[in-house]
Amino acid sequence: METKYYKVKNTFSPLAFIAVLLVTLIIGSALSWPYLWLEDKIPLIYLNLLIPVGAGMILGGIVSQVAKVLKMHSPIFGTISILIGFIGVTIIKWAMYIYNLFASSESLPFFSTMKNILLNPSEFWSTICYVNSVGTWGLSKGSNITGIFLWIIWIGEIILFYFCFSVIFHSEIDIPFVEKDNTWATKYDTTFKFAYFNLADVSRSIEEDPNALFLYSRLNSTNAKVNYVSAELYRSKDGGLNYLTLSTHVLNDKNNYSTTKVIKHLIVDWDFVNNLVSNTYTTNETNVAESH
Repeated sequence: METKYYKVKNTFSPLAFIAVLLVTLIIGSALSWPYLWLEDKIPLIYLNLLIPVGAGMILGGIVSQVAKVLKMHSPIFGTISILIGFIGVTIIKWAMYIYNLFASSESLPFFSTMKNILLNPSEFWSTICYVNSVGTWGLSKGSNITGIFLWIIWIGEIILFYFCFSVIFHSEIDIPFVEKDNTWATKYDTTFKFAYFNLADVSRSIEEDPNALFLYSRLNSTNAKVNYVSAELYRSKDGGLNYLTLSTHVLNDKNNYSTTKVIKHLIVDWDFVNNLVSNTYTTNETNVAESH
């Protein structure tokens, strides 16, 4: 049986592109208020790392839903759209930061002051450099961080914010889009588990014949934590198109799973799906003790 992977069609949708960009800009700017408030109330760098993580996850969750509704299934145009929007969010957040530091105490009107800040980039940048020279928060109460170290922290914060935003965004739209249905493929409710094996070493065999997966033992349902291989299925409305994703889940020193996708959206036929779902193929089921 000849197999192949799902291929993304990078079709450009002006409506989806603009909508995702604008929603990123609007929601991201709105999140800047609680973001900056929390940073002001929690003047500890270590705790402040949680703020961009949370903000990125919230922004990614909202924007990804807009992208799914508008059927933006192009990772390339999705990345460009959210990146442009995020750059705008970063600029606006910094303008809000400057306003909070210097203008809010003088009760200056917010919108006109923000406009003046944004329309004077040279003065805007000079103010940021001044803040960097005097510092605003530190590793512990009573100590300020300035200079190069503070630049590194600021840049790292921006990168962390965008990384979390991007990961959540792409995880939501990174599923097969079925052109004939004009909608996303439906994920099977069940995640199928197999006793752990070196998936990377046999990935080529499974690509050539997905039924090679059935040479490995299914894992009985259990609450115990063990290493395993998972199989996820996506399908079109009529079941004519089916996609298989295989991942390894390996426990680390902290007893948490490290997950790696090895085979992603491999096209499989209905016979394979039926065998996997019904578990009618011939193999030995492995219990926890055997697979640990």
